[in-house]
Amino acid sequence: MLRRVSNAGCTNLAVLQNIGYVAVDAAIVAKKPVKFSFREAAAVPLSALTVVQALAILDVQQGGKVFISGGTGGFGQIAVPYAKSQGLFVTVSGSRSARALAERLGADEFIDYTTQDYTEILADYDYVIDTRGVSEIFKQMKILKSGGKLLSLNAGPNARFASQSADWSTGKRILFALLGAPFDGLAKSQSKSYDFIYVQPNGKQLAAFTKYLEEANIKPVIDSVYPFDQVNAAIAKIATGHSQGKVILKVDDEE
Repeated sequence: MLRRVSNAGCTNLAVLQNIGYVAVDAAIVAKKPVKFSFREAAAVPLSALTVVQALAILDVQQGGKVFISGGTGGFGQIAVPYAKSQGLFVTVSGSRSARALAERLGADEFIDYTTQDYTEILADYDYVIDTRGVSEIFKQMKILKSGGKLLSLNAGPNARFASQSADWSTGKRILFALLGAPFDGLAKSQSKSYDFIYVQPNGKQLAAFTKYLEEANIKPVIDSVYPFDQVNAAIAKIATGHSQGKVILKVDDEE
């Protein structure tokens, strides 16, 4: 039984909620870090699971180079230090005002997308984690070396993603394969690979990530906190793509 539940609906929006007691599957939950407030804890789970599962899909190797588009947002502020802990060289993009945050997170290189074109600066990257979607896939694929891997959080599923679950119907698998055909075709033509991730709940991964946060003494960056009656404003803030850290949605007035 849990006194509070932290949940998240997207990589940038986290929900802090006090709803009494609820029953949940013990396999998908973990204790929050001891020194975290509930607000801070709400900012962690989805981004943590996303980066852990993304790096597993990419099968990253120490010394590899990864580019995270928009790497100072809600996902990046968790992903950058964790990727560094796995021995990766990390480059992120963001607005000029985000440079200081990127450096604080430990990024090795920062691209100011308002004045720089990363396709003219970066090359021979091993991995890309895309947070921007379809509009950036071609550009991001361009900076990968032959054999490089791109994983998208937003662009869309493909045939390999469709093959991962036995629960999906044949029709859904065909649909996913058709939707992802342009991405797969682009990747294949350049001897690279494309993957899509739909994050799965995993209590063991959360527990391991909690240990990492406590040992590394890392806390999430919170951009802003909105009361529940301002949910549209919170979503609008995320839609700008300019949030530096997590946007928290409070369901009640308690911490």
